[in-house]
Amino acid sequence: MILGTSWKESVDDAKATIGRKIGWGNAAIVKDNIADARKQGDRCDFPETGLEYADAEAVAALWGRSVDEAKSALAEKVSMGMKSMADDVIREAREHVRGKG
Repeated sequence: MILGTSWKESVDDAKATIGRKIGWGNAAIVKDNIADARKQGDRCDFPETGLEYADAEAVAALWGRSVDEAKSALAEKVSMGMKSMADDVIREAREHVRGKG
């Protein structure tokens, strides 16, 4: 999770901090924290994205790249707030894989 990385907290601790801030009516501050973390170059690791290894395998097959490259690209998209774009790529990749089967 990008804020966990930025705040040097575990994912669970960062989620708790985010929950407290939102609960106290500070959702705008959380958005600013995320923007600041992105500007500093903080990124999610692939396991923190909520995506699955099979997603990366499908994307790698579509792109003709390694699974590690696909994982990195997907994590970057999620880190930059483009999860829906990552989901679109995964959906396209799964259709591509099914078409080959």
